[in-house]
Amino acid sequence: MTDNEFTQIPLRSNKKKSSKSKSKSKLSRQQSSKSESTSLLLEKFETKLESIKSSKLFDSIIQQLDQFNNDGTTNTTHHIDDDINSNNNSTVKTNVQNDITTKQNRKWNRIRCLAIGSISTEFQALYQLCLLKLLVDHFKIPNCDVSLYDPVFNNLDLVFLKDVLGYSVDAEYLVDEKQEKNDANDRDGDELGVLYFMPHSPISLIESIFDSDMPQFLLVNDLVVYDNKFTKFEYFQKFPNCARVTNLISVGSSANSTTAKTAETGPTSNGTIPSHSTSTQTETPSQNISNDNEFQVVTKKKKKNKKNRKAFKEPVVEYHYDQAYFDDIVYHCFELGNDDSKPWGNSFSDFCLIALSKK
Repeated sequence: MTDNEFTQIPLRSNKKKSSKSKSKSKLSRQQSSKSESTSLLLEKFETKLESIKSSKLFDSIIQQLDQFNNDGTTNTTHHIDDDINSNNNSTVKTNVQNDITTKQNRKWNRIRCLAIGSISTEFQALYQLCLLKLLVDHFKIPNCDVSLYDPVFNNLDLVFLKDVLGYSVDAEYLVDEKQEKNDANDRDGDELGVLYFMPHSPISLIESIFDSDMPQFLLVNDLVVYDNKFTKFEYFQKFPNCARVTNLISVGSSANSTTAKTAETGPTSNGTIPSHSTSTQTETPSQNISNDNEFQVVTKKKKKNKKNRKAFKEPVVEYHYDQAYFDDIVYHCFELGNDDSKPWGNSFSDFCLIALSKK
């Protein structure tokens, strides 16, 4: 080995050490940056959490959910009666009341959150996560029993959800096996089961969850909105379970709206509800009389060919509830969520509670 070769050996060794040092330094900077990003996200989260916690919207949501989560301190029937008598945005069906609210010492045991969006890039998603956190705390659900799934979650989202909040994040969506066991055993225990938290989820996902999980309790988009986007026949053909739910809501809402009209117009002398059909005004004789001095041009009106006209008649929809896993509903639309002047904007627009009575 020559002197030149000998002197080159330590130089190569120094380069390797320098490379390792740079790698450690880069990793350290990345960890520091991630920590700063997490801290900033936590700060935003805590601020938004307080704004929702002190809101009437949160109070309304808790009041509706408390009627099912009866721990012995909640007057369940009181909440239901309040909705029937004073809130036209609610539909309460007798079967659901008997099936759910008469059971004492019931409680939520888990929450599944789907399609919430990226909490680090979308302010609506962060507000929705704040509401989720408040529900978890209010109903004392263990963090490990709160699961989330959304393929759009980035690394910062995952770190915050898992490391900061302690929630479970699914790598892929799987059917709720625990819920399946409960249904198979037909258990009348002290657990309500799973609350599905799905604000702003697309209707295709909601329909898919109805098919796969057969959920009983959902905080979800108001399905009545879609009744205006499709004909009833199209709605049922594309999303049969969503259409069935919407039909149950509509039937209850019609009954409530009839009561509201009675209160506005008052009953007739014989106690019946006055008719609200519209009638066309007919001209009085004085309107047809003209002065002799007036010159009037009379044009012959063309007869309309009614034979060529065919009025559209929407097909009658048979909802086939015998093929569904539910047959009745409790429904409440949170109108306070539509107030976009609040800090959360449209984060809770068209937000509603759906509780289904399983067969």
